[in-house]
Amino acid sequence: MAAPAVLRSRSTLARSLLLRTWALLAMCLAGLALGWYLVVIRPATSALAEDSLAAAGARIGDLVSRDLRAAESLLVTAGAWGRQGRVDAEDSDRFVALMAPLLAAHPRISGVLLAEEDGHELFLIRDGDGWRSRRTTPADIGQRSAWLRWNADLVQVGAEWQKSG
Repeated sequence: MAAPAVLRSRSTLARSLLLRTWALLAMCLAGLALGWYLVVIRPATSALAEDSLAAAGARIGDLVSRDLRAAESLLVTAGAWGRQGRVDAEDSDRFVALMAPLLAAHPRISGVLLAEEDGHELFLIRDGDGWRSRRTTPADIGQRSAWLRWNADLVQVGAEWQKSG
C-alpha cells in the first residue's frame, strides 16, 4: 500500500506545479496586457482624440470664417445700395426684390433688417418655401406692424397686421 500513496503524492505535486505554472503564466500575460494598455493604447487614443478635436476645430473655424466673409460681402453690397438710394424702408416691394435673391444664395443667413434713423424698418425672413417681410413705421412702433407674405417667385400672396410687443 505504500506504492499508491507515493503515486498519489507525485500526481498531487505534479498537478500543483502545473497549476502554479499556469497561474504564473496567466499573471504575466495579464501584466503584459495591462502594461500594453497603459504604455501604448491609452496614449495613442488620447493623441488621436486631440488630433481629431484640433482638426474639427480648424474645420469649424474655416466654416465660420467663410460664412462671416459671405455675410460681410452682403452687408457691403446692401450698404452701397443704401448710400445710392436703391433701398428704402418705405418700399417693401423693392426691398424684397433686391434682398430675397441674395438671401436665397446664402441659406445660412435667414433674414435681413433695414432700419432707418427715423424709426422706419423693414425685415425680411425666410418662411418655408417663400418669404415674410415686416414693415414698421415710427407711428406704429410698439403697437403694430405690417407682415407681408411672398411666394418663391416674389409675388405678394398675403398681408396682415400684428400687434407688436
